[in-house]
Amino acid sequence: MGVADSIGILSYRAGQPSAENENAHACIARMSNPELLRFGVNAKFRCSEAENSDDPPMKNLLMRLNLARVEWNRRHPKLPLRDSF
Repeated sequence: MGVADSIGILSYRAGQPSAENENAHACIARMSNPELLRFGVNAKFRCSEAENSDDPPMKNLLMRLNLARVEWNRRHPKLPLRDSF
């Protein structure tokens, strides 16, 4: 999963402009469609299994999931399954 795995080490903090935030966004934007879909489905699954969504790592994953959703919807605005992850 190459690029999708590398994004796992990036932290993303909402509302804090930083190089890390830009790196997370740039990494998601560089993913191919299959990589983005795999990352989104995997992140959604991991978030749904989380016991405590207030943990900082879980908040970071949720923010990356939201970035992935925005990118997917930007690429595929008319796809019927665009909200699949």
